Amino acid sequence: MPAERSDPTVDTGEPRRRAEKRWGWPVVVLVVVLGFVFWHAAAMDHYLQRVTAEKFTVSPMDLPRQQVPLGTAFDAQTWVRLAGGLEAGPDWRLRTDVFENAPEGRPVFWNSAWAWWLIGAGKLWSSVFGGGFLNGLERSAVWANLPVLVLLTLGLWIWISRRWSAGLGAVMAAVMVGHRGFYAGFYPGNPDHHGIITACGAGMVLGVALAGAGWHRTGANSARDGWDWWARDEASAKRAMMISAIFGAVGMWFSAASIIPVFAALSVALMMSGKPAGTGLAFSGKVWRHWGRWGGALCLGFYLLEQFPDRLGWRLEINHPVYALAWVAGAELLAWYSEARLRASFKPTRTELGVLTMSLMALVLPIMIIGVGRESVFGLLDPVLKRIHAHVTELESLPTRVGALGWMHYFSYVVLEPAFLVLTGVVAWRARRTGEGFLLRMVWWVTVLLLVLAWWQNRWMLMAGGPLAVLAAVFWGRISGDSKSGKTSLVAAGIVIVVLAGWHPWQLVTERLEVSRRGDVQSEEARQLLYRDVARVLRADAAGREVILLAAPDASTAVSYFGDFSSLGTLYWENRSGLSRAERLLGAKHVEEAALLVRRWGVTHLALFGFDGGGLIYSPDGDAPTSVGPRLLAGDLDPVWLRPIIYELPPQFGRIESRVRLFAVDFTQSEAEAAYRHGLAAVAFGENDRALRCFSRATRTAPNMPAPWLRLAEVQLRLRSAKAAMAAMISGIQTLPLAEQETAYLDAAKLFGAQGATAEGNQLLDKAIAVGRSQ
Repeated sequence: MPAERSDPTVDTGEPRRRAEKRWGWPVVVLVVVLGFVFWHAAAMDHYLQRVTAEKFTVSPMDLPRQQVPLGTAFDAQTWVRLAGGLEAGPDWRLRTDVFENAPEGRPVFWNSAWAWWLIGAGKLWSSVFGGGFLNGLERSAVWANLPVLVLLTLGLWIWISRRWSAGLGAVMAAVMVGHRGFYAGFYPGNPDHHGIITACGAGMVLGVALAGAGWHRTGANSARDGWDWWARDEASAKRAMMISAIFGAVGMWFSAASIIPVFAALSVALMMSGKPAGTGLAFSGKVWRHWGRWGGALCLGFYLLEQFPDRLGWRLEINHPVYALAWVAGAELLAWYSEARLRASFKPTRTELGVLTMSLMALVLPIMIIGVGRESVFGLLDPVLKRIHAHVTELESLPTRVGALGWMHYFSYVVLEPAFLVLTGVVAWRARRTGEGFLLRMVWWVTVLLLVLAWWQNRWMLMAGGPLAVLAAVFWGRISGDSKSGKTSLVAAGIVIVVLAGWHPWQLVTERLEVSRRGDVQSEEARQLLYRDVARVLRADAAGREVILLAAPDASTAVSYFGDFSSLGTLYWENRSGLSRAERLLGAKHVEEAALLVRRWGVTHLALFGFDGGGLIYSPDGDAPTSVGPRLLAGDLDPVWLRPIIYELPPQFGRIESRVRLFAVDFTQSEAEAAYRHGLAAVAFGENDRALRCFSRATRTAPNMPAPWLRLAEVQLRLRSAKAAMAAMISGIQTLPLAEQETAYLDAAKLFGAQGATAEGNQLLDKAIAVGRSQ
């Protein structure tokens, strides 16, 4: 179909806009941006090394991993383990994580390229600084995001500078790094793949904008000054679209679920934006078809690279050929829609009708497959996973997070960004008779749609940051183009950068300086220290035996990371089986049921923490702590098959945690032994009523064991029940050999006397004298 043209004779009187050739202030902005990310990485590395050096015992820290990551970097801990296993294993692609859903393991559909990036960083670190590969892998993980962020920032800046101007590139780079959601994907100490995905979203939207969404100069206009917003010709637009497709395909490879909303937002935005007004431009649907074919082919190639030949199936949580087909089909539909709108007729020809029908079927095919296959093809629909996801912070709405942390914490989200969107919306409306007004409208719609998604679930702020940066660049280009003063243009750039890119870096800088001044450890990293200390205790208890850990998802990931343990429930859709098992165990209503499941799945240890309610996330009753996990944490249960590990919480953790309960599975215990050990744990935790219950039970089931009687007497004496304590003490001493009884009575008399029970102490002293005379 020939290229459709808008009327080239229409002259709106808009000024000719020469590309901004000044490189001075844009380079300064870029240097400041890169300087900030280098400073922040160095500051975080210094901080995390100081945190890692913290110890709470004089005993040696015999742990496979000790490096404390960013406190919320649970996925990053999994990445480090996966990378280490990939480097040591026979395969060159990620396949199975044997440490989750123990003992079978769980499939891994994560990106192998990112694992190899971490492996390369670890090898480089160990070759330069020594210490072995695993140590290098841990240490380099703090810095792994930095070179990726720098390369992507420079690459996008150069691209936009060559096509538009260095000033637009500087604004975009500043907003990318300054946006809380975008930069969070690249935080030092969090070597996760989300940064790559956010950058892919930015590159995809930028490529469509640079391609003019299919509009380009034509004829005499291609040689004129002032057409800097538009590609010179169709070939130039296709090149920009091809780069956009590369970004989109890489994003699909890393996380289809994260990048697909950007495709949807782009499609809606194109339909909502109309067309450039009176600019003498030509539209070519071939540009969109080119985008779809490149993107679809690359998606298919990445799928085969990652999955062929052993994992070809119907897992639609990841990049898949049906998404590649849908991309091609969607591009065809967008091209036809734009062409039909230009010719003011949406009635297709017979040939077009066949193509459109097939394209529409291909576009909805993934939805149909998911609708029929449900959780068997799209695990995120699993009821267990959906219930557990309801408790995940990043899946909460932005208003919920604002209610939890305060609006000042999210000031940029709830005040600055909405104000900017209102301003750009007004400017886009006023620029409706200009060519760049179309680009401004299109990127505005993409950004608004993704931010609406982010207000629903705050995790989508990651994907909104890139389009917001593109919008800021186009917005500044528009207002600076209207300005005849270079000074006014510079002031406008400064305002845009400060408003959108200043708040979050300022928060990070002041936070780092304050933490450094106080020598403090922030709560999230302190919790990682707690997990590491718990791993030390469990590893010592296991004494070289395998540990299969049962805990809440975050604790499972972190404790297992430090101790190199296996675990059941971790918060990944591939581990639905492990999550289901953990839910059945900690969410069980009866200890007998839990015991059967523990024995079946080989669990060796339990770790329950106050902040997660002892795995309350698994409870079918939601917030009602009636299941096994929360009741074990509260001390309401003392199962015979669990041996408590007495772990006294270091005082440094008092502000973040109130209770930690650790258990080892031991089916060899007798009822009396179990009750006695639970009683000792209760004494250590200051739970006197529970201690009475446990020691009384031990005396009933094994009346000839002296220790339960003696400990029972001590607790009763502490509770000022002197007569009952004396009776229990006598019962316990009488079970001792006769030769030991005199000394035992004398010690008991001293104990009672020290507690103010003088009469009972004298009676015990009389008992000692009587026993001595009888020998």
